[in-house]
Amino acid sequence: MSFPLYTDPSLRTYEAAGFRNGLQVSAGLLWNSVKAMAHGHFQGTTKGTASQDGGAYVIDTDGKELFRYIAKDSSDHPAPEKFLEALAQKR
Repeated sequence: MSFPLYTDPSLRTYEAAGFRNGLQVSAGLLWNSVKAMAHGHFQGTTKGTASQDGGAYVIDTDGKELFRYIAKDSSDHPAPEKFLEALAQKR
């Protein structure tokens, strides 16, 4: 499946989407960090804003929101299957 992916380095879209911004350290963040390192994944040099927690939106070409996810901390992310399910709604 192929689709365009857009980003906004200005962070205007990030702010309008209501994504969180903060350097919160939680038990979940620490646990997810340990699990990632145990699997050989290590963070490299931070690019952009280190305090962005982020999230994801899938919006169709008609402007309809198909999927929204607002991260609780920097280690929080939706399962890739959720994106594919949202993209499949338009087929």
